[in-house]
Amino acid sequence: MLQNNSKYMLVGMLATLVTTGANAQVDDESIEEPQLEEVVITGIRDSLRRAATLKRNSESIIDVITAEDVGKFPDENVAESLQRITGVQITRLRGEGQNATIRGLPSDFVQVRLNNVQLPNASRAVNLQDTSRSFDFTALPSEFVQTLEVHKSPEASLEEGGLAGSISVRTPKPFDFGRRVVSVSAQASNESNSEDVTPKVTAFYSDVFADGKFGFSIGVTASERDISTQQYRSFGFVSRTEGQGFLSGPDQQIGSFTGDGLNAALNASVCDGSLASQASCFGADFNGNGVLDEDQIGRIPNRETFDFIDERRERASAIISGQWRVNDNVELFSDIYYSELDVDAALQESLAFTQFSLGPFFPDESSQTLLEDGTVGFTRLRVDNVDLRHGNRIARREAETYSVTIGGKWESEVWTADAQLSVAESEEVADNLNLVTRAFFDVLDVTSIGADTPELTFLNGTEAIFTDPNRAQLLGVNGEFGQPSSDDLTDFQANFSRALNWGAVNKVKFGLQYSDREIFGGSTFLGISLDGLVSLVGEQGPATFLENQVGFSNTQSGAAFLLPVGPESGGFLDGQFPANRFIGNTEILDNFSREQLIAAGDFSENLNATEDVTEETVSAYLQFNFASEEQNLSGNFGLRLVHTDQTSRGVGADLNSISFTTNGNVTNIDSLGVINETRSYTEILPSFNLRLNLSEDVVLRAAANRTLARPSLTAISTVTNANFEGGAVITGGNPDLDPFIADNFDVSFEYYFGDSNLLSFTYFRKDLVSVIRPGSEQLLLPVDFLDENDNIERTDLINFTDTSPSNGLGLDIEGFEIGYQQAFTHLSGFFGRTGINANYTFVNNSDEQSLPAASENNFNFGVFYEDERFGAQVSFTWRDSFINEIAVFGNTNTEIEAFGTLDGSITYKVNDNFSIFMEGNNLADEREEETFVNGLARSLIDTGRRLTFGARASF
Repeated sequence: MLQNNSKYMLVGMLATLVTTGANAQVDDESIEEPQLEEVVITGIRDSLRRAATLKRNSESIIDVITAEDVGKFPDENVAESLQRITGVQITRLRGEGQNATIRGLPSDFVQVRLNNVQLPNASRAVNLQDTSRSFDFTALPSEFVQTLEVHKSPEASLEEGGLAGSISVRTPKPFDFGRRVVSVSAQASNESNSEDVTPKVTAFYSDVFADGKFGFSIGVTASERDISTQQYRSFGFVSRTEGQGFLSGPDQQIGSFTGDGLNAALNASVCDGSLASQASCFGADFNGNGVLDEDQIGRIPNRETFDFIDERRERASAIISGQWRVNDNVELFSDIYYSELDVDAALQESLAFTQFSLGPFFPDESSQTLLEDGTVGFTRLRVDNVDLRHGNRIARREAETYSVTIGGKWESEVWTADAQLSVAESEEVADNLNLVTRAFFDVLDVTSIGADTPELTFLNGTEAIFTDPNRAQLLGVNGEFGQPSSDDLTDFQANFSRALNWGAVNKVKFGLQYSDREIFGGSTFLGISLDGLVSLVGEQGPATFLENQVGFSNTQSGAAFLLPVGPESGGFLDGQFPANRFIGNTEILDNFSREQLIAAGDFSENLNATEDVTEETVSAYLQFNFASEEQNLSGNFGLRLVHTDQTSRGVGADLNSISFTTNGNVTNIDSLGVINETRSYTEILPSFNLRLNLSEDVVLRAAANRTLARPSLTAISTVTNANFEGGAVITGGNPDLDPFIADNFDVSFEYYFGDSNLLSFTYFRKDLVSVIRPGSEQLLLPVDFLDENDNIERTDLINFTDTSPSNGLGLDIEGFEIGYQQAFTHLSGFFGRTGINANYTFVNNSDEQSLPAASENNFNFGVFYEDERFGAQVSFTWRDSFINEIAVFGNTNTEIEAFGTLDGSITYKVNDNFSIFMEGNNLADEREEETFVNGLARSLIDTGRRLTFGARASF
């Protein structure tokens, strides 16, 4: 791993090198003109013109974004640029674009290639469990991108996997310029939530030698980013009978019923939480009628958490390209891509486990409400001694990705042949440890349909516990530890084409491709019990309040392990939760070696959650291009044959051996025997693309094709997980899943006017022949509840929902896209330097319960101004609400609410070589909201706005 100083030293050395080279004397007459004109770009209007030209000349339906200049792409990463293309939406991780979706289909259905090579992705950034086929755009700096092409109607020669579409990312190559090119930039970004200023530096150098026979280019970038996120999260409801009461168990409930049915709420002296009363007091009177009704169900808020997330991301990336023109017919090339990402995040969480309340419960001050999905739940809950845990989960990830490609191209007057071999690997190691303390609070929890967060009121002076370290009980340490993941990919492809004179058929193309992909996602966990933690740090003395007042035994004070924290910038979610409080100081664990931590705890590998999948694919294609004599009618048709061999390795899971520990609320399952599942399948994918030039300015297109997307890597693994804390859900893989298959139809109308102006309309329809659907089987399973030292306290029968996937019936997606871009060069004065770039996409999903992530309405609107010195852009991107998660947290769906982002940039060109700029992201400081379909809040995420100031030099 590169250290911080070495990252910037590398960029600085390159900047010195290329700046010195830029001052050398160059013979202008010896410089070749660029072979690919669209890469030499200056200015916003020229960028739009070249993008329109690429779209117009394509034989299939595509959309394009091009850079204004070398190293000058308009956004922090490529995903944020892609969202400006019609039909493209993005998903975000803590405010930064991560994955791209096309026409409302999941990001796993999008094939992404960098310089015609697929990059592996070992990142499990969201939950450290699931791997994905989705390309992680946070690993690709925008400075290295020259063009983005979104292919919406495939050709037979295009690699399969993009059921929704394919994205081709192209970086600049030395022969594109045919001359020396140097670009250096430095910038500083300010995050509004963290109020930190962080740097980013980039340098790019390209040149040709030996009369243009050799070309070499290199680009490096290093950046830091400090992100401060404030968020609320809810985990739905948990159902309990009055006899069961709260999940704290009959031996810990205060104000419960006695065995003879005496209402302890009226006789608190009987059930006072003392050791003497614990054996005979149980249950909760949810309806307040004074008796325990066995058929009365109370749906209690499962878990609610208010979090600060302070995250530092350090990234270093490099691209290297070499080209050798051997002779007039042969060209050889090599491409290297490298990226390193280190993440250090502190999740300061305050978890309110209402379902673990000790009581008493107050029925007269509580009420259940009929919710929008027809269920009921406590939207007003008054209960004392709620288990509230203050953790500081330290998540650290170190990831590296590299790709090395070598290839060549041979051309004659009739034949063209090219081949390339690529070897790529992505690796990640992650820790996610949390030192947990807890205290007990008297709470009134009020939520309402449509509210973005609940109202939590801490009663009887218990809010003071937030700043009283003597009221904290030490529980232990838990979390992922040294968790590995990897994605290895070897790819070979060869393509051939020959000019023909068969009437309208003017070219035949054929080729083959072989790829071998190995995915591994380990699940390594470290749990240090209370006794184990004491063995490291010594006796701390009892947690006095818990020992004396509640009757707990074997408690340890957490006072020595607490870290005081205060309000972040702007308070915490507008003051909806106490900002000043103590949290567990997990960084104390840094005083011990990894070997000491393992020796003090229980380090385990959860084989049930381990992903180990190998996938070999062989494909071959045959494609014919055709054009009429007048060239006004052209297109292509062909077939692609795809064969897949798949192997999934792992172990079975014993669902009758589920345990749940209070140290971190972790659910475990015992393993059964080894599983080794293999399967193969073959698909034929036809395609047809037609382009008709109705006039010099009007193009009509039609396309029909069949596309394929393989199931997610987690879905075809042997993984089986049980999550009691998250709503009693069983999730797992199914190696027998079929690929997704879709028959697609597109018709588009494109009107080109002026140099860069375009108006387009596209109708699309996707008939998914097969869809993988989540299960909903109900399973009544025993669960052992363990204390902080892993001793069994009790065993309950719990109703789990098994959501493991299976093959199911298909669905239909249809919609339309409208795109419009225009530079108003026909106007005079100020308005003659302005322009608009806007688009709208409508998506209708016939069954969004089975295939979520589709917003029905999506639009982008941008305006710009540009003269010889000054340029400015403002853009607004909006998508309406969409189903996000299926059958989670009590078998309830969730929905992301409508979200819009306002971005802008200003550039001032000091001279032909030097410019300064300012950029802003999420200028309106919008927050992302998610709700359950019952109308209650699921999450609220506030990442703030980002402002960037920088300078760029190009020679």
